[in-house]
Amino acid sequence: MGMANVQLIIATVAELRSVATSVSMTPPATVFTCAFSNDGSLLAAGDSRSALNVWETSSVAGEVDKCQRFAMPLDTTCRMRTNARAGPIYSVVFAENRLVSGGDLSIKVWDIDCVEEPLLELVNPQGTTAAGGLTAVSETNGLAYCSETRALFSASGQAAAFQWDLSTGQVVMRFAGHDDYLHCISMGVTPSTILTGSEDGFVRLWDIRSGECEAVLAQPGGKHWISSICCYGDWMSCGSGSGSLFTYHVASRSLVQTYTAAPPILAVSHVDSSLVSAGGSPYVNVWNADGTERNRIAYPVAPLYDIAVNPDPAARFRMATCGASSTVALVGDPMLPPSTTIQVV
Repeated sequence: MGMANVQLIIATVAELRSVATSVSMTPPATVFTCAFSNDGSLLAAGDSRSALNVWETSSVAGEVDKCQRFAMPLDTTCRMRTNARAGPIYSVVFAENRLVSGGDLSIKVWDIDCVEEPLLELVNPQGTTAAGGLTAVSETNGLAYCSETRALFSASGQAAAFQWDLSTGQVVMRFAGHDDYLHCISMGVTPSTILTGSEDGFVRLWDIRSGECEAVLAQPGGKHWISSICCYGDWMSCGSGSGSLFTYHVASRSLVQTYTAAPPILAVSHVDSSLVSAGGSPYVNVWNADGTERNRIAYPVAPLYDIAVNPDPAARFRMATCGASSTVALVGDPMLPPSTTIQVV
């Protein structure tokens, strides 16, 4: 073998080692958020690598059946995948035939049938410093969409929420009043209201027609950051950094129940007449209306960052959760462990 060939082999081996080292040093994705479409046919997830994955739930169910029947490997290839190129994605929401993602750098609106490039890119307005300069562009920690008014709302790290016009990409309304950055946002019990939760420990109820704050809901026993909000019927439940979960009757602004879990609570939702929560511990809590724990279901990862509920009550998968891993867990019965997990790519 000639010297030139030896040098070529050495160079090739060195390149392969470099590639292998690079791959091995690449951290796995962490899935921060997941959401079902309005009809439950699609499931989306956003992760720490700025990737968006969307699956057809019927296809996933079919693959699970095939795997169980024929002992075949589970193939849950997603319907679409795109890189938002906007830093980690902290929130996703479906808006009719569009998917909206929010993260460190911007909010992007995607056509779910064509994801080469976003339809719109929205950037949170910059604030003003004491010296008269502009603040950095803040991240988006939460998104909400009202199908009745077709309005998009976002919770920002600027201590304010925004309403967006999805036809122009412009801010329609700014909701300011919190003393610290926002963790979450939810549509209220009526289409004319939204609720926001903040690091300042308060939940604020806003009238989206006027931009005015209608109520400030304070938690008992001190201020702990509000991580998540869920509205259902006449009620609103919110989770806190202390591990407490509070349920309010929205119309009367009254606290009706307090639940206690391991801190922090990072996700709250309502499914099949049950309140569910998750957070820093590797399980999902299911609660009775009287504040007692109905069930505690073990999950393979912790913390758990998000719980998504399928709007279709007859769906095969009623719930999805995601946390400190590159997978999304799909749940058939909220009282039982996950049915299967799917991998982001």
